Amino acid sequence: MRAWIAAGLPAPGGLIDAFQASNWLTDRLDQAPVLRARWRRYLRWFQPFVAGTDKPVARQVVRHHRLFLPQPAQVISWWLPRLTGERWDVPIGSTSATHVLLHSAQASASATVGCTPVYNPQPDLVPLVEDVIANFTYGYRHHRPHDEYHGRVSGSCIDLAFALGDHLTSIGRPWRLCVGVVAHTALANPHFWLEVETAGGGWAAVDPTLPAIARAFASLHDSDWRLWVRAYTGGCDARRITLLRGDSPVTGIPAGATVGSLIGEAVVDGRNAWPCIDWVCGECRWEFS
Repeated sequence: MRAWIAAGLPAPGGLIDAFQASNWLTDRLDQAPVLRARWRRYLRWFQPFVAGTDKPVARQVVRHHRLFLPQPAQVISWWLPRLTGERWDVPIGSTSATHVLLHSAQASASATVGCTPVYNPQPDLVPLVEDVIANFTYGYRHHRPHDEYHGRVSGSCIDLAFALGDHLTSIGRPWRLCVGVVAHTALANPHFWLEVETAGGGWAAVDPTLPAIARAFASLHDSDWRLWVRAYTGGCDARRITLLRGDSPVTGIPAGATVGSLIGEAVVDGRNAWPCIDWVCGECRWEFS
């Protein structure tokens, strides 16, 4: 870390911000072998889809949540995706049956989920997706409950999804936000992408993030990032779990639902607790087999 600071990594007051360090090291992965290995593993996980060899798979999913509270709680209300049978049965919080009321600071759920790759090319959108990615700086930042996502030209998957959505709106193409999770225990993290209305009236998945990561880390794989654009413009891999498509149906949150509500929420004694998107502190954990 001292070497990184000497090479220019910002460290105001002698402190290193983890997100800023990760972004700074994007072009210096030779100095960060653990981060390099992590990104290589991430890209390799999705390469079968880009190569057209992704296959349907049934995944056993176990999900755990913990809350870290400043004082004992009387009542904790959890709003979590309901896991039943072969699919996510009911969207988050759409009825009173979809939340779990617990008098403790942790909750768990499990299910077997079928994941099937979809190849539905949308060649007319490829130039637009390429242009958005080429003019966007991919990286991580601190998200706040009342962030404005439209108009950003840098950020992570949710920022890039909205950036593409803004361009689609400008050409009159309806779209909706999708949220899910990467279906790998070691790589599990929240993920956002879009579905775009097709000429026939259906919806096609468009995920600009995987191509953007392939572009940012071109040295870690053997393919052109534009191949990733073509694969993910209309296609969706079997390596993620989809939680929700479209607007959040979460209701009853005292301060209102946020983007994080799509993945989970908790209300403690009538007050908002941290949304269940906090993976850094270990609040939300997924296991897959």
